[in-house]
Amino acid sequence: MKAGQRVRAGGVAMELAISRRDHLLHRLGMGLSGLCLAHCLLLPFLLAAAPLALIAWLPRGLAESEWFHAALIAPVVLVSGPALLRGGGWRVAALVLSVSALTVALFVASETLEVGLTVAGATTLLAAHWLTLRHQRAGGQA
Repeated sequence: MKAGQRVRAGGVAMELAISRRDHLLHRLGMGLSGLCLAHCLLLPFLLAAAPLALIAWLPRGLAESEWFHAALIAPVVLVSGPALLRGGGWRVAALVLSVSALTVALFVASETLEVGLTVAGATTLLAAHWLTLRHQRAGGQA
């Protein structure tokens, strides 16, 4: 059987193996989600620990600007979107939930809620990509 080949099992068409392109998209999506998570969790500590170094490295106000955070959602959607939408089912729900959490985080007034929503969105995306690859590697359909 070849990657992406469909078989019928109990009247339901299933994809048996993940294509190389989908595998790459899932890996890239996991990487971007991990970077998002690291950015969200580590940046406050870096800003507190090394303000002079970061001020010299980043343009003034970039780390706190809302447009910068909004722009970071674009690559997440462009990579994770196709990979998770193709899988259907719970993956679509995970994608919608994650992107919604990341988007709502842009508009909340509370810093604590913003960080919580961002961490939840990034973690959900990371888990969705990881579970998809794990199930595909085991030869099943998640």
